[in-house]
Amino acid sequence: MIRLIKSMLIPAGIVAYLSAQAELKKPNIIVFIADDLGWEDLEPYGNNKIQTPNINKLAKEGCRFDKVFLTASSSSPSRASILTALYPSETGASELHQPLSAGQIVASTPLRNIGYYTVSAGKWHLGDVKNQWDQVETVPGNSAHKIGDIWINAIQHVPENKPFFIWAAANDPHRPYDEITPKVNNPDSLILPTYLPDLSVVRKDYADYYNEISRFDTHVGMAVNELKRLGLYENTIIVIMSDNGSPMPTAKTRTNLQGMKTPLIIVNAARIQPNTCNRALISSIDIMPTLLEWAGTQYPNAVSGISFADICHDNKQIFREYAFAEHNWHDFMAYERAIYSDSLILNVNYLPHLPATPPNDVVKSKAYQVFRQAFENGELNGKYQETFYSPRSEYELWNYEKDPHCTVNEVKNKDFSEQLKKMNRTLKTHLKQTRSYRDIKYLTKDKYDRKTGALIK
Repeated sequence: MIRLIKSMLIPAGIVAYLSAQAELKKPNIIVFIADDLGWEDLEPYGNNKIQTPNINKLAKEGCRFDKVFLTASSSSPSRASILTALYPSETGASELHQPLSAGQIVASTPLRNIGYYTVSAGKWHLGDVKNQWDQVETVPGNSAHKIGDIWINAIQHVPENKPFFIWAAANDPHRPYDEITPKVNNPDSLILPTYLPDLSVVRKDYADYYNEISRFDTHVGMAVNELKRLGLYENTIIVIMSDNGSPMPTAKTRTNLQGMKTPLIIVNAARIQPNTCNRALISSIDIMPTLLEWAGTQYPNAVSGISFADICHDNKQIFREYAFAEHNWHDFMAYERAIYSDSLILNVNYLPHLPATPPNDVVKSKAYQVFRQAFENGELNGKYQETFYSPRSEYELWNYEKDPHCTVNEVKNKDFSEQLKKMNRTLKTHLKQTRSYRDIKYLTKDKYDRKTGALIK
């Protein structure tokens, strides 16, 4: 249409106006990514004790995806993987705090190439790729309470007539939980996961975690209300997700369901049916290719992620047969690789002599130290001891459809023998293709004491 107008020698001002209108038809995109939010700790995923009214409303206006697996249960490897649509071993940033190199292409670049204004607002944790964004505003963890205002400011300062992509990266609900306001969740009424003992100190710890989730929800609501005030809501694709599991023992840094499954809610009336649920198996590396397709572009390089745009209206269509993940150094030496099917998780632990120690911010928490002391005193029920066991099984097979907290190792269950063999073969092929194998003698060693959390000097 614009080409025809140009051939008719319409004044340049009108052509520029029409070009601007065409730009406005591109959807705005805003990704709200929480820091350490467990998938089951939102009301749309069945938790009616957590107060997340804004996210609840968005879930009713969009689609809740029920089987989305991250590629790492550590924040920086996970976020780098999401934005590059590559597995952690492909990004060169597979361990905590390892930066993405300047040569890696993140989703902001192909979007900038087609006219998007791109902003990262919040936690950075990505490395040497700031030049791939129009604006980067970092927020330290002790300023988490300001994140809603920062997101509003980012929305308000997008250049006129420009579509935007905002990577809205929260610090909540990451530890520490020293000064959280308001405290809206009652320790006595919350739902403790089955893998944590029902101790008063654990309940208080979990209530503080809930309070930061509620604060994340408040900030999401602030940004969404600003989109509506500016008349941008209808043309904006809204994504809500997390970078890894909750900051609790047997969750964050683990390859089980509570470590690797992320909540994923997508809202946009033009592309997503409201109040729906999609149970297709999806990897987190598929999210950005999907958003790029909706924007009308793609990565300029080969990536491992694939768009799931075609299945958003078809809950019965199979998308992936398997998803994959890895656990590398995160405060403590680690080397695990996992594969996920529609109902099973197979984890291969290359360091079975080591216990499944959680991240050091968890280890240093008062709740964990009471938890550990109870274990050492012989006061813990067997099902709560998994985080302390050593040696561990080299192979762990969990039927997460029936055992969502992955408490029973089915590796010797003959009912799963054929599936186990196939998953193991498929995982080995994947590891070769992604160059994910490691030489154990070169693995990064423990930085902290696994019992006390003290720095090893």
